[in-house]
Amino acid sequence: KDLQGLSGLQRADRVELGLLPELLEMEEWREIEQIQTLLITGTGISQMEWNRLEEMEEIELVGNLVLETVEFPALKNIRTVTIQQNQVQTLFFPVLEIVEGSLKIDDNPLLSTLDGFSALVRIEGNLVIIENASLSSEEIEKFLSRVSVMGDQEIRDNGP
Repeated sequence: KDLQGLSGLQRADRVELGLLPELLEMEEWREIEQIQTLLITGTGISQMEWNRLEEMEEIELVGNLVLETVEFPALKNIRTVTIQQNQVQTLFFPVLEIVEGSLKIDDNPLLSTLDGFSALVRIEGNLVIIENASLSSEEIEKFLSRVSVMGDQEIRDNGP
């Protein structure tokens, strides 16, 4: 139901939490300093804040049906970001400048803006933005006007 027994943890190579709809928060982990891979699927978490993480290999947030807010205010470097099948309204990665691999934002029907990636200037791999019903083509164009994508782009079936 919670992760209180792990409070005080400073580092982890891989955190994988799956099919835990009763997991409602991760408050105890907000100040963790290092995680290489974070995979969270099928939880009851509505808000994720990871205040101190500066570098990661991978974030994968999939099928968290009440996840509304994802905040990584200190994250500077990452290889892969996947945010798929959530109820995300807010993505906040204000200092992330380069995604070294791919960025995938797929099937988040409440997401209406990509302004939370305000410092992002380059994606060295692929960009996928599909099936985000509230994300307008104008919002996607604004994002693409300031972000250079080195790999393939798949952008389709988003909002008006």
